[in-house]
Amino acid sequence: MFGIINRAIEIALALFRDNVSLCEGLLEGHCVMFDNLTARLEAQENVKYSSGALDMMREKLSTLCTYVYATLDASSEPLRSEQPKTVVSVVVDDDLERDEDELAEDMDEEELRSEEHGIT
Repeated sequence: MFGIINRAIEIALALFRDNVSLCEGLLEGHCVMFDNLTARLEAQENVKYSSGALDMMREKLSTLCTYVYATLDASSEPLRSEQPKTVVSVVVDDDLERDEDELAEDMDEEELRSEEHGIT
């Protein structure tokens, strides 16, 4: 009699183990996707904040130029029209294509994991 009860418990636990394995696989896949999205958001924020950093550098350069011209002798100070213009070029390296390739690779890995766990 105890053998029948133990067997019924084992069958019920096997179903729960399968469901837990399935949920663990899904959780891993979602964690990978979440990490990828987080990395992409951080990259985009870094690109956006780099623009703010460049604006701050432009302001500091302007302040420095003003300070330098103020410290010079008034007779040696060039006229406003003669002052050199400051040109700042901005180069943004947006790794969006590489991030999309990495995301595609991670999605392929997730599909392989879900096939292993019998997830369709």
